[in-house]
Amino acid sequence: LTYILGLPGEDEASMRATAYSRTALLLESVARTTGDRPLFAALKEYARRFAFRHPSTADLLGVIGEVAGPEARELLERGWSSAGAVDYAVARATSVPGATSGWASTVVVRRLGEVAWPVEVELRFAGGRVVKRRWDGRGEWVRYRATGPRLLSATVDPKRASLLDVNRLNDGLRTTPDPTTARAWGHRLRFLAQNLLELFSLLALAPGGVP
Repeated sequence: LTYILGLPGEDEASMRATAYSRTALLLESVARTTGDRPLFAALKEYARRFAFRHPSTADLLGVIGEVAGPEARELLERGWSSAGAVDYAVARATSVPGATSGWASTVVVRRLGEVAWPVEVELRFAGGRVVKRRWDGRGEWVRYRATGPRLLSATVDPKRASLLDVNRLNDGLRTTPDPTTARAWGHRLRFLAQNLLELFSLLALAPGGVP
């Protein structure tokens, strides 16, 4: 498996709500990405070290980097310094018969948001083979190529590590359409149509109803 990296107005009330919720989501995302135990240990040490004092953001980041590691600190800084969105999407997932044998598969994952976040990319192949690769998320896109079994699907951040991702609907693609989804929507539409017809029938029969 090989991959190629690509080149890289709210009001006051809504800003306060966004700030508080974003902080909680940011901390949980860092915990899921770098490990919850190191981060929780860092927060515990921060509370112990600066109890009854007036610490700054730099103090917190210093303890995070010291106890949880430089990656956890960098992600916190990155999330705090930007109000931009985190958004990754599987833009392409194809699998075609190879020139000699097997299948040639291609997956392209794009960073659509302003904030870069490390993500896992999961590729599922026929026969049960699963390949996982970690991408630092800094470039505008990353492309994966594989030969062998047919690719079934590709998913970015399958474990939902980044809670800051603003659009989960673009996180995965199948190489062939899923018929169960189409059937489910078909059942819903038929149910809705049947109920509308029954409603119109009742209105027509009611006194003063639809002529």
